[in-house]
Amino acid sequence: MESRGIISPGAFVYLLCPQLLFGLMQEDISLLRTMYQMTEQIMAANRGSKERFLASVQLQSAAVARLLTIANCARALTPETSQTLPLVGGQAVDSLRDAIADDNDNVKLELLWQIVQQDIPQLALALDRWLSAKA
Repeated sequence: MESRGIISPGAFVYLLCPQLLFGLMQEDISLLRTMYQMTEQIMAANRGSKERFLASVQLQSAAVARLLTIANCARALTPETSQTLPLVGGQAVDSLRDAIADDNDNVKLELLWQIVQQDIPQLALALDRWLSAKA
């Protein structure tokens, strides 16, 4: 059915109760801040060499735990916020999560290192820009 400019029922609720929309936005901002903190912690802990990372179960475990926190936060975002951050919402973060969470006993360390070195800095930059724009 084609929409002809009629307000959707979900949008209508926000028109009637703008504080509900504000509350959702605040929750999303809180989730995005947590995600940003996790990216910063991952990057700070893994500034060393690939060999150091691959030899350290502690660094690997910390990276996995923080990536799972990022994925869980991303899943809790409203669809509207997820759509504005393509690196955060939907399949982008889920693919990271699936790559490391399918079998935690057999984490693909090369893939984990690649995520830590390439994907996390990009995600941190996107989150920083979004949060700075909302400040």
